[in-house]
Amino acid sequence: MLKTAEVLRKRLGIIYGEDIPLDRAQLVDWCISRFEAWGTSAAMEAFREEEHDGHITLILGGKVIVVDMNLAIDRADSRSPRIRVTSVKTSYAVPGGAAGSTTQGATSLDGFLTDSLGEFLVAVQKDEELQDPEDAARISSRISGSLKYMMML
Repeated sequence: MLKTAEVLRKRLGIIYGEDIPLDRAQLVDWCISRFEAWGTSAAMEAFREEEHDGHITLILGGKVIVVDMNLAIDRADSRSPRIRVTSVKTSYAVPGGAAGSTTQGATSLDGFLTDSLGEFLVAVQKDEELQDPEDAARISSRISGSLKYMMML
């Protein structure tokens, strides 16, 4: 059964929708795990820092590029916490530079990733009757593809 599901998910042009958790209390951790999954599927390593004062930093790092995401978590309503992207910063290795040296990434790339991640969070945090799992899956696929493309470059 698991192999059948895996084969069906890999078929091009077919979107089954995101498996958005019904328990709103699990949504924040699920969203962060989706971000990590997109990075690892693009051959990046994911590093999550512990939550501190309602903020989490998630770093997706490849051999050449690093994506540093700052996420704000509002747990005022413990049954329905909210998460949002406060900033995304990319950095990359300097060509011909010293090992380990980095320079700031493109502001437009940072904005694109911030907007894309934010769009995903808005889609999955809608009230249950307004959620569109297929739309969330399309956004997810676009973000995952963008990370893979960045790694290819």
